[in-house]
Amino acid sequence: SRITCTMPIKSTGVGAGVFGSCTVYHLSKVQDLKICLVGPGEPVKKNMNEAVFGCHYDEGRITRVVSDVKTDQLLAYRSTLKFSKLEEESGIKIFSEVGYGIVGVLAGAFATEVRMADEFCEKNGIDYEILDEKSASEKWSYFVPPVDFTGRLVGKLSGYLSIRNLVRAAHVVARNNGVNHREIVATSVIKSDDSFEIKLADETTVYSKKIVLACGSFTNFFDFPLQNPLHLNLIGHSVMKFELSEEDYQLTKDFPSMNYRYSPTNGDVYLYILPPIQYPNGKHYIKLGHTVNYPSEGLERSLDTLEQVKEWYCMEITLPLETTLLNTSNRCSLP
Repeated sequence: SRITCTMPIKSTGVGAGVFGSCTVYHLSKVQDLKICLVGPGEPVKKNMNEAVFGCHYDEGRITRVVSDVKTDQLLAYRSTLKFSKLEEESGIKIFSEVGYGIVGVLAGAFATEVRMADEFCEKNGIDYEILDEKSASEKWSYFVPPVDFTGRLVGKLSGYLSIRNLVRAAHVVARNNGVNHREIVATSVIKSDDSFEIKLADETTVYSKKIVLACGSFTNFFDFPLQNPLHLNLIGHSVMKFELSEEDYQLTKDFPSMNYRYSPTNGDVYLYILPPIQYPNGKHYIKLGHTVNYPSEGLERSLDTLEQVKEWYCMEITLPLETTLLNTSNRCSLP
């Protein structure tokens, strides 16, 4: 079967994850531009037979306007100011302004991050608090910060996104603006003289004048017209989610999103901690993950093939050393 667009100007977004959905959201606002979005929705169950994975199959993603990278600060600041517009257009809540904290020992890169946080907040009129042992223990009696730590707590324009709802919201607005969403995997893209043929897994074809390839981790695994493969280094990282009882939820519900610098004997580890978030099953979870800045053998798994990506996602593989690190980090921060 053949699916065509009749408008003289048309474009197709290949990939319906975060990047593809947000790209099509913006394209859909261009007047008289016929748009198609190609990409499956979130599967009900993980399936090794289907090449479907999206980083938005989750709820919490930390969002903050302080960083040790100036470009990150500016992009985050501008993006956060637009969350309310997307919520209004779609009718879907995506942003929870619960605040963002950074804690650690005032040295090295962390000292730079603290200084830049202070400068950015003061320049943009954003209130923040200085955290020490006394103020932190008064706010969160259950939280154990690093020894001799300092920190900052930014209450405004910071917290977390429901990344799942962000994609949903972009889809709602795009469809309302006339976008045709084909919820199926694209297997190949063939370039002809004046258009592109997008082959789909159901053996149909979408014909489009222009395309936007936004397939994330899968970009190099399919037959797409790339002059060169993207320079992607896919790494499997694991996180821990802790299911909370109602009693623990009431105790911890005022916790912000947080970056916690933990220093074991072999180097620095940046932990990120999200506050209690309600998932679709109705339960609340705290999520903890890690980033390391020292040789990470045994903590990271390289994913070089499509089968490795599917196996890592569907089988939820966690390396033993990574499990040890996350367990130790949890005991250090939220015992």
